Amino acid sequence: MKRLFLLLGLTILCSTTVAQQKYHDAAMFNAPKGNVKYIEYEDGRIFFAEDGSLVKEESSYLSQYSAYDIKRDNDGYPIEVTTDSDKTLIEYTEDKRVRKRTIIIGGEKLIYAYDYKEFPKVTMTRFEFIDDIPKTKETIYDMNEFDAQGNWVKKGIEGIKREKQVTHVENANLLVTDPVVRQIVWTSTERYYEGREEQNRIVSYRYNKEFKRSDSPNEINIFYSVVHPFFFNAGWSSKGIKKHIKANKIEHELKENVGWKKIEILIPESDKVFFGYPIGNMQYRCDKSGDDYYPDYRFIIYIDSIAERDGFFEYIVEDAKKHETLKEQTNDMIRLNSSYYTVYLVKIPYGIEVRRREDVPYEWK
Repeated sequence: MKRLFLLLGLTILCSTTVAQQKYHDAAMFNAPKGNVKYIEYEDGRIFFAEDGSLVKEESSYLSQYSAYDIKRDNDGYPIEVTTDSDKTLIEYTEDKRVRKRTIIIGGEKLIYAYDYKEFPKVTMTRFEFIDDIPKTKETIYDMNEFDAQGNWVKKGIEGIKREKQVTHVENANLLVTDPVVRQIVWTSTERYYEGREEQNRIVSYRYNKEFKRSDSPNEINIFYSVVHPFFFNAGWSSKGIKKHIKANKIEHELKENVGWKKIEILIPESDKVFFGYPIGNMQYRCDKSGDDYYPDYRFIIYIDSIAERDGFFEYIVEDAKKHETLKEQTNDMIRLNSSYYTVYLVKIPYGIEVRRREDVPYEWK
């Protein structure tokens, strides 16, 4: 299953190159775009140096191999990999997606060929030679996703949509002492996809910038920022927040009795910064019940460059690991936990959105 995960190469044309690379070893793992720092799978990581070369000693995903020797072409792309168990020859398309992978084990040969004519769908054909007679198997990957750099982060087969009727039986007795067992029986339709497969990974990038907190007195703490909506230190209650806004004559937009929440407050601008990046579009929603317990709150950290955003995102991940506040990570989301609070940071096209809680209505996602 591990080798299968390496076989699909999917990219799009958009790419941001941060620094000149001498090698492009990530290309053989279907991540040819950008300066890749590591690729994270469910059962390990593949790590790359700043010059783009694979670092075997830091790559837990390849721990099964004692040897992992790479031969590259004149442009620094791997064309041959020799391990202690096999040899792999790699060919690429013009935009450096893997076009063909030939694996030689002993005297046997196994070939994986990729067809991108219906991209983002990709057809993979597996050729296995038994007594020099090829045996083929075709697989169509039609449920794929890519990150902002254009590298593949999800490979999947949608499968065939099916329905089945399920019978439910529930005990309807009101009293446990009732000698006659009464039951309610009903049926429901369950939908599922037969043959669905899905494999995910995280691709992390380097960005040649030192991220550090600014000297501004308005530099924020990320946990404090979600505990005190709008940085007012006026509590969670909409009543307290509205009172603070009125007393300080703060420009805002207030909507009441709208949507699934009764109150919505929007303040588009802020003088606060996080690592020097500006903060804005602060949104608060609550249902006007009691003291507005656990309202929804979020704001945006604005970062113009996608490459810089991804670099800062990675910096936050590594910093959170050092401080033991990282609880969950995907390509586009980080969950941080302190002793009392949870923060979600989500990539968006123009920066990073900070969320007080995850269970938000669909239109906010």
